[in-house]
Amino acid sequence: LCIRLDGVALALKMVAARSATLGLGEVDRQLAERMAELSTGWGDSPGRHRSLAASLEWSYRLLAEGERRALRALGVFQGSFTLDGVRAVVGEHADDHLSELIRRSLITRDSGDRTRYRLLETTRHFALQELARQNEEQNARARLADHVLSRFKESLARWELIPDATWVATYRPDTDNLRSALDWARSNADWVLFVGLAAASYRYWMEAQLGGEGLRFAEAAVAFADDADPSLRARLVLAVGDLARANSQCLPWAV
Repeated sequence: LCIRLDGVALALKMVAARSATLGLGEVDRQLAERMAELSTGWGDSPGRHRSLAASLEWSYRLLAEGERRALRALGVFQGSFTLDGVRAVVGEHADDHLSELIRRSLITRDSGDRTRYRLLETTRHFALQELARQNEEQNARARLADHVLSRFKESLARWELIPDATWVATYRPDTDNLRSALDWARSNADWVLFVGLAAASYRYWMEAQLGGEGLRFAEAAVAFADDADPSLRARLVLAVGDLARANSQCLPWAV
């Protein structure tokens, strides 16, 4: 629960109060489904302290419109993101918006890599709700997918230039963003994007010991590769072949 709530003191106080009557297991289940609805019956508290949603709403309303738009868009990231990712998803004035959101503690630097940033999970849930409410989710997810595609194309260009361990460590934090982009492209029937992502990421899946997952994406992409550029189709065929060969060797990660 502490990890899920990012150690936010107000949220932990609310959980403690609710757990006294419902039990930790039930509170944990409720948070998984409706985190922003976490609340308490403290009648003598300011309104913004009576529920997690009210607290986030209060902080959100203090932002300028551009900062609100940036916060909403950044909710599409799974886990951490780079400054280039912020610029790709937020667009105009991204650096300024990022600085202000950090100043207001709505975005933090990633504890494991100070060149990356993240939203607290509670804030991310709120941002995604606002993103959907403003009908901006499709555009933000499309921007994220394009950014992920560029990042993993870059990974292929750098693969033979830096040590393997360093290479994997560089791109591993974007694993969940890659999965999200692939799932979004497939659910929106953007087959050229889906094929491009599958072809650009195959080496990462192999080196990160996730070859089975990469093969499933690559094989699924083959069925939709007819509309892709011939060179992209060729790269996808190469990806399927390399992944299948590696999986056939029954390595521990070939699942």
